[in-house]
Amino acid sequence: MTTVCFDGKTLAADRAQFEDDVIVSEGTKIARRDTDGALIGVAGSGALSARFVRWFLSGGQSDPPS
Repeated sequence: MTTVCFDGKTLAADRAQFEDDVIVSEGTKIARRDTDGALIGVAGSGALSARFVRWFLSGGQSDPPS
């Protein structure tokens, strides 16, 4: 289970990536966009999360990944 928390000021997340209840790796689940300081936290499929973060960091102007 991924935990992503936001209290209106701080965004936090665990780093564990699971497969069938086993930690298979650790990775960043939070990203900050340099242009405006916007934050994103992701959970779920690692591949989809990575595509979504790339879309977000590039400005998020087109349709997000499906």
